Amino acid sequence: MKILLVHNLYHYRGGEETYFDSLAHLLLENKHTVTKYTKDSRIIPRSLWERCNIAVNLFWNPQLSNKLEAAIQKYSPDVAHIQNIYPLITPTVYFELKKNNIPIVQTIHNYRFFCPKGTLFRDGNICELCIRHPFPYPSILHGCYQSSRMASLVMSGSMYWNNKNIFDLIDHFIFPSSFTHKYYIQRIPTIKHKSSVLPYFVLDKKKAQSQKQYFLYIGRLSEEKGIKELLDIFSELKQIPIIIIGDGPLSSVLQKKYHKFQNIQFLGRKSSYEISNYIRSAKCLIISSKWFEVLPLVYLEALSCGKPVLAPDTDIFVRTIEKNKLFYYPFNNFNALKKQVVKIDSMVDFSSFKFYDEYKAHFTPEKHYRTLMKIYAHVTKNN
Repeated sequence: MKILLVHNLYHYRGGEETYFDSLAHLLLENKHTVTKYTKDSRIIPRSLWERCNIAVNLFWNPQLSNKLEAAIQKYSPDVAHIQNIYPLITPTVYFELKKNNIPIVQTIHNYRFFCPKGTLFRDGNICELCIRHPFPYPSILHGCYQSSRMASLVMSGSMYWNNKNIFDLIDHFIFPSSFTHKYYIQRIPTIKHKSSVLPYFVLDKKKAQSQKQYFLYIGRLSEEKGIKELLDIFSELKQIPIIIIGDGPLSSVLQKKYHKFQNIQFLGRKSSYEISNYIRSAKCLIISSKWFEVLPLVYLEALSCGKPVLAPDTDIFVRTIEKNKLFYYPFNNFNALKKQVVKIDSMVDFSSFKFYDEYKAHFTPEKHYRTLMKIYAHVTKNN
């Protein structure tokens, strides 16, 4: 099968980029022909004129349309699988693919179809204001997108304009978690018949390795991830070490504030290989998110290593933590998180907890591939 993979890379690389690359590798391993069509947000120009041009293109991008047409004619894909389209690829891709009768599969990685920011998170809390209105004007009032009212106006206008049409153009929606699936279906019931839940996957990395005493955070250093609250906790628990892997908009602020604490270590970005080694050696991975996570890949990485994960008691984690109640805390209750860290730090043996079994049951490449092929076959047959 010939598959076109489409993704607008984020300025700060994260789980979507990891999944995009892993998916391409998985498909190639299984003898499919894969073409990547990408744009990179790190090359967004600084000049006002060029940024205005990007803003206008959010509604329709004629240059992109021509390039997509050329790519489609050259590679003749059987199916297109889209990840993120903002801000450079734009909804133009849906119209161009449909014009050429290419079936479209869309994986939903966030809440961008409702929320210009994509996270349902503002000023330290969950925010669902824009969902209540046909036009997401609250995002403009609060300057949610890129901390700019003007940028929020453009993104909100593009969403309002394009959302009228693109739900009909997409042949199948993939949701990595049942929580996100339910969230979308409750608000867009017309896509229920052409949607399914397919969790991400990671490679099996279980390998015997000596356990060290550090806790581990891996992810974007941004407000919705609860990283500030997490570091406040460890600044008080000075005898318990934590390693922070990742970057993001808060990187410099956090490093400046916490660099004097000997138990807090910032390592910046690391390769997948290095991350796996840090997970294998860690005592426990911590997920401290304050937003509705879709399905953190680092969570699956830890499970694949048989490592404990301390996570909030939200729907996407509950299947695992209900069997391992020591490893959850009430959502957004950081006092409870602190108490659980202290309890886990005092433990020596985690062998009775079946985290690896959860990985084998739900998150292997083989399971992901089999289900994905059924989806591809369905949309190509019905197109």
